[in-house]
Amino acid sequence: MAGIILAEILCLCSTTDAFIIAAFAPFSVPAKLAFLVAGPLIDMKLYWLYRSSYQARFVHALWLRALGATLVLTLLYSLRP
Repeated sequence: MAGIILAEILCLCSTTDAFIIAAFAPFSVPAKLAFLVAGPLIDMKLYWLYRSSYQARFVHALWLRALGATLVLTLLYSLRP
């Protein structure tokens, strides 16, 4: 969850995400993975862009599904042996 929150706060482009997260050594691998996945999918710039093009209901559904998929996949990654 820390990676997703950090991605939301920073709102960087997907190219610089890898360089930024490499500097955050204390984060775990799942948190870094969540940062790299959630950053390009759900950030505030895209939220406002989507809201100007699509209905709010669709944007919120897309946002929640992307957030849920990122959380589930990173949790599954962290639980693997």
